[in-house]
Amino acid sequence: QVMAKVADSTKIQRIREAALSIMGKEGVSSASVAAIARKAGVSVGYLYLHYPGKEALVNALVEMSFEQINDLIQSAIEEKGSLSHVVHTVVRRLLALANEDTDKIRFVIMLLNDVTTKLHPDLLERIDSLAQELLTMAGKDPHAKKGLIKGDIFFALVCVPMQYIMMRYNFVAKTGLGDEAGADHIAQVAH
Repeated sequence: QVMAKVADSTKIQRIREAALSIMGKEGVSSASVAAIARKAGVSVGYLYLHYPGKEALVNALVEMSFEQINDLIQSAIEEKGSLSHVVHTVVRRLLALANEDTDKIRFVIMLLNDVTTKLHPDLLERIDSLAQELLTMAGKDPHAKKGLIKGDIFFALVCVPMQYIMMRYNFVAKTGLGDEAGADHIAQVAH
């Protein structure tokens, strides 16, 4: 039975990776369940056994992707550095993730630009809580911009680097996403 659970988790991981790849390249509406199952090497029935429809799969991927971003932000906050340190750390980690997992980042970029994307209330609450922590940090940082609101913090930490990554994917041919100096430049823009 342990072997079956390992096989199931491997198949589920393949389904997620296939969905991220296809949806990140073609968009959610163009990605078919059959194509995802085929790329994952599972039957359509098996996919439906774990995800009752494409919407359930998308929701699982949204939560997984945003939780990973939230975890990046939380770990940077826990390092107890300045707000500037948090911004630089998160930007560097997002760029590293983009270099490691292009499909996941393309999917997140697509979601950030899709006004129909709805996040689970628990996920929204965590984002709000992290933004509040960062806003508190900004209030104590003499170098932070004044008059920031929570939305500014999320935009600076997530949207600015993601837009840069999207620009690099779309307009700069196969040069990678940049080195440490590039990450520092984006962090300065975001900060």
